[in-house]
Amino acid sequence: MKKIIYLFLGVSALLSSSLFAKEYGIRFISKPISQGSNAIWKEVEPVLVEKTYLVKSGKYYVATYDKVKTITEARKNLKMIKKLGYHSAYIRSRAFSSNNTTYTKDIKALPERAKKVFTNELHNKKKLNTYLNLVENSLSSNKAFQKKVLLKKKKQNKSLAKKHRIAKLSVSKIIAKLNKLYHSGNYLDTILYYEVLMEYKHGNEKIENNLCYLYGRFGLFEKAEKVIDNSIDPIKMIISYAHGATITKQKSFYKDISLYLPLDKSGNLLLLSGFYSETTGDMDTAISFYRQAYEMNPSNRKSIYALARVADFEDNKKDAKILYSQVLSAVDSNHFLYKPSYDRLLLLKDQK
Repeated sequence: MKKIIYLFLGVSALLSSSLFAKEYGIRFISKPISQGSNAIWKEVEPVLVEKTYLVKSGKYYVATYDKVKTITEARKNLKMIKKLGYHSAYIRSRAFSSNNTTYTKDIKALPERAKKVFTNELHNKKKLNTYLNLVENSLSSNKAFQKKVLLKKKKQNKSLAKKHRIAKLSVSKIIAKLNKLYHSGNYLDTILYYEVLMEYKHGNEKIENNLCYLYGRFGLFEKAEKVIDNSIDPIKMIISYAHGATITKQKSFYKDISLYLPLDKSGNLLLLSGFYSETTGDMDTAISFYRQAYEMNPSNRKSIYALARVADFEDNKKDAKILYSQVLSAVDSNHFLYKPSYDRLLLLKDQK
């Protein structure tokens, strides 16, 4: 009896292995059948079209890539497909037999973009394989990329280790140390000390202000944004950030501050935008910002001085004299705007 059972099991295994060969495909898009197959093909990258087929699964069409015999090959395909942006892709194993029906590609159902690629470029399998190999190996074989990632990780680990060491110091020692670092020009380490103070709830408005300024110098807007959004005075913080960003001429300056421009009623953010434009050689934009700053807040002494410079630049001596005089009447002799306004006014008077 046992022999008969073993014989039956052996025959069953043999039949199942021959009739139902286990294969692996990558499922990466699914759409309701009611939307039609075209809805899926529109989302299939042209490079995947040739080896992609549709499977009916309940009320859905599922785009499945390739049929391979081993899980190792399937994993390679999955990795490649995820790199193409299909992050929810997964391996599907099933036994395929002659009775299994799949909804195969109909060239008429393909969108024009995929049809063109499918019938022309992708018809050449050599081109397809070359492309897939490039996609598969682009990151893994890129030594420069790997080195960059390792360096970034090392820097992050060093930064965390430093923060832990700093956190063991008393608040007074941290403040003394960061002041020393700041005055020596070591701004990155200064940022670390400020961040420790903030993390351990020892921050105040002055610390927030200084931290935003330093973030601005390095264009670290994502970090600055967290401080700005949690601050009692967010406009003051974004102005500090903008001040730092103008000094180092950060390329993302306008993108970083644009949302805050309408909220600043002091005109200082517009003034800094003008200064940034001027230092980067765009005087027309600078003049526009300076005028907007003056219109927003005509009593702002820095706005008056900026408009005086605009009049001076345009060789409008009459307006320049009036505006420089307004600056002098609004500040005392110790103010940083006094001397440049006084010197320029004297020169203009001599040029009668």
